[in-house]
Amino acid sequence: MIRDSKIHKGTLPDANAYIRYCAYALQNRFKQTIDDYHRFPSIELPVSTNPFHIQEALNDFQFPEVTYHKNGARSSKPVEEFLRNTETIALLILKDNKLLFEQYCFGYERSSLFRLYSITKSVMSILVGIAVDKGLIESVNDSISKYLPGLRVSGIEELTIESLLLMHSGIYFTGIKMPFHEASKIYFTNNCRRLIKKIRISDPVDSYFHYNDYHLLLLTLIIENVTGKSLIDFLWENLLEPLGWEFPLLLTIDSTKNKFPKMESGVVCRAIDLAKLGLMLLNDGKVNNKNIVSTQWIKASTAPNTMVIEKEYYRHYKEKPWGRMCFYKGLGYYKYLWWGNPIDAMTYDFYAMGILGQFLYVSPRKNTVIIRLGKRWGIHGWLPQILKEIADKL
Repeated sequence: MIRDSKIHKGTLPDANAYIRYCAYALQNRFKQTIDDYHRFPSIELPVSTNPFHIQEALNDFQFPEVTYHKNGARSSKPVEEFLRNTETIALLILKDNKLLFEQYCFGYERSSLFRLYSITKSVMSILVGIAVDKGLIESVNDSISKYLPGLRVSGIEELTIESLLLMHSGIYFTGIKMPFHEASKIYFTNNCRRLIKKIRISDPVDSYFHYNDYHLLLLTLIIENVTGKSLIDFLWENLLEPLGWEFPLLLTIDSTKNKFPKMESGVVCRAIDLAKLGLMLLNDGKVNNKNIVSTQWIKASTAPNTMVIEKEYYRHYKEKPWGRMCFYKGLGYYKYLWWGNPIDAMTYDFYAMGILGQFLYVSPRKNTVIIRLGKRWGIHGWLPQILKEIADKL
């Protein structure tokens, strides 16, 4: 374990997932919140030995009005009204490597910690890319059984690392927030390694997109096996330290005993540090002219899929409004644990997205990073389109 890291116990009992679920529901008043991280055990990672400070130009920027749908009507509002109406608690805008806008609401401030939820998945994508760059993973087309030889699951030899990155493994997963569904089991378990042994394949491999948190547990095991160290150490040594992470980062774990990192949803940090991750991606994987992850991996992770995709590929999301909007109306795509926003045949923006409306939005065509963190999704519509329109006005 990294020297100077700290363990926080959290308020939930170190019990099985069902008991934890019930305790969480009572403690959190039956709501999931942006700051529920203090309920869970976590590891606090130290700051970088060479912190990176973003150049600020806050006085040189006049924020344009924001156009969005609220209560069935589309209108343009001043940014302060947009933040208040949409329960946005942090909004940061960076362009040309400078911080142009930074505002917090509802009692949050720059020093506040935010649970990023599934933005964490995109952080894992970067870690997989670093492992590929280092030759620790030979190819994403390798079967995961090559890297997890001890995992006894029927059909596992058919699964590749790319199957996990593209979310079409066929592994059984249910996302309803009930104590006996897979999403809750993963969120509340005190033993991820034991849970992994119970996975099963229910759909034909590589046939249907199905957003699945088990993939992140498997990728965590793969990283640990190929590096011979904890993923937490690998994260700090190869991403946070060279990135110049300025403030402590928390990573939730399954329990203080097992210390399995929750890379499906567990990164907790300040918004200003998350902005540094966006700048690194804009600068082709470099910080201070030093490569953290290769440009090739960033492009492979975020560019639109080249494979032919039939509508049936998204059959699990036909009845979900966001699924129809994103996939069936062509407003988005998914690639290697990142979401994409196609602009035209040649250009695209990409973003990491978490529940309740957490976004790290990257627009290479505008050389812009936008961070939106929220208490709720906040609108009746597709938030990435609003972030794109903000970027277009800069």
